[in-house]
Amino acid sequence: MAFREELSAAHGDRVHISPQDECGLLDLAPWLETPDPGTKVYCCGPAPLLAAVELACAAWPPYSLRTERTAGALPEPVHQTAFEVELRRTGRTVTVMPDTSVLHAIRQVGADVLSSCEQGTCGTCLTPVLEGTPDHRDSILADHERAANDCMLPCVSRSRGDRLVLDL
Repeated sequence: MAFREELSAAHGDRVHISPQDECGLLDLAPWLETPDPGTKVYCCGPAPLLAAVELACAAWPPYSLRTERTAGALPEPVHQTAFEVELRRTGRTVTVMPDTSVLHAIRQVGADVLSSCEQGTCGTCLTPVLEGTPDHRDSILADHERAANDCMLPCVSRSRGDRLVLDL
């Protein structure tokens, strides 16, 4: 709703605004019932809406749906132990303790990483991974992006092993 005026101005009648308090629950079928090759579906909102859109897009081609959650539910880390993070460009290495985020730890040694939500829901702190396997705990990366293990959100994600090397 925050961008309704800008979207309507830019896209005219292609934008449909349906506030639940005025229109009830969305009827997703007219928009999502039939997969449309090459079309991407972007959805941000409360968990029940995202679940309904995910269900409606179940038959769509892989990677057609991108969701953004307004509040992340963090899974437990794979390892509850400390690990090392090397910042390749600066040559610095930091130990990330179990009770500290990677983002906090790397900032302590001078890494300048932008962040916003610090809950793994916005993607602002997305950081390239050069070595190691991240323990992805965000709610923004798609399965294929996680499987690539070439980036992570250091605000919430951790390491599956003893060491990560970031392109910082």
